[in-house]
Amino acid sequence: MGANIAGDTAVTVGKPYTFICLATCIPSSAFTWKYMGKTFLGDQVRITILQEEDEQKFASRLQMTASDYSKIEPLTCEATNTLNQASITTTQNLTVIDPISVCPTSLPVAGEPFSLQCLGSQNPTSITWLKNKHPMPAYERVRFSADNITMTFSPLLQADDGLYQCVVAEGAAAILSVGYKMQVNYGPDKVLIVKPNTGSVGERMLVLPGSTTELQCLADCFPVCSITWYYHDMLLATNASIFFTPVTPPYQAALTCVAFNSVTKKNRMAETTVVVPDGPKNVTISGPDSLEVGVTASFTCSAECTPPCSFTWTLYGKKMMGRVIDITVNRHISTESISCQAENAFTGKTAMVNEMLSVSEPHWCGC
Repeated sequence: MGANIAGDTAVTVGKPYTFICLATCIPSSAFTWKYMGKTFLGDQVRITILQEEDEQKFASRLQMTASDYSKIEPLTCEATNTLNQASITTTQNLTVIDPISVCPTSLPVAGEPFSLQCLGSQNPTSITWLKNKHPMPAYERVRFSADNITMTFSPLLQADDGLYQCVVAEGAAAILSVGYKMQVNYGPDKVLIVKPNTGSVGERMLVLPGSTTELQCLADCFPVCSITWYYHDMLLATNASIFFTPVTPPYQAALTCVAFNSVTKKNRMAETTVVVPDGPKNVTISGPDSLEVGVTASFTCSAECTPPCSFTWTLYGKKMMGRVIDITVNRHISTESISCQAENAFTGKTAMVNEMLSVSEPHWCGC
């Protein structure tokens, strides 16, 4: 028992073709055809199978029209001996050609006008468009040409990603085009400098001298953006992830990552100020050199400190917080002692300065 298929090996979508399956069998054969996951027995919808007996040879004729583009698809014929149920299968690979295709007129870039064209039909009676297998209507941002050959987005958005096809009617036949899978190019958007598993570093990033911090530059873009890092206005790295070690001095400097999209030709940056804690050093008290009973005097405490220090004053044995204090002496003494302590909350380091002020009361006679 043997079988083979006779017919074209290349078929065009929308056109009818005839295939013959020949089998040698005693006493007779039954035939089953399979194509694109479907089974055809005898006289099926759109399919006619005729059998002719010539001595010990039997034939089955399959008339079919490819309605979907699949590049290469096997057509299988199975012949079964009607007496002993023995069967044999033969397969012919069909190259499926779709004359209709959807083609872009340019690269799809978000925010810019973009068009798709339905090409390949010679005499279409009508053209309709599909997105992800669903009809594509016209609306404010999407327009069609008078002949429906061209569909234009103005502007194109990220939400327009999807599979686009056109359906061309040529007489009674409707041909579904080869699909165009659109991935909209966009960005960079929302560029951030982050610490992995922590989040955005924000406008200021505190790091200890000599420490190493893992950082990532995240950019929302397609295709993937290239990343360039700059520190203290100098090129630092060209990787999305870096291990950053601050350079001192200076104790404050800008760290910047720039994301660039080679398709959209756009770039965007994120920046943080790297702060390396230092101090307190050179703590000083500024204000008048002396006090006068009943007269309020203001004093300011300063220090070289990164980040800025907090200040604690000691006066009359009491503690007061703040960079500036006002002092009013209400007692008759010759001197008054004040002290200011500066503290760097990040490092926990402190430094203190003391000052002794003379006190006078011009109107007191001492009697």
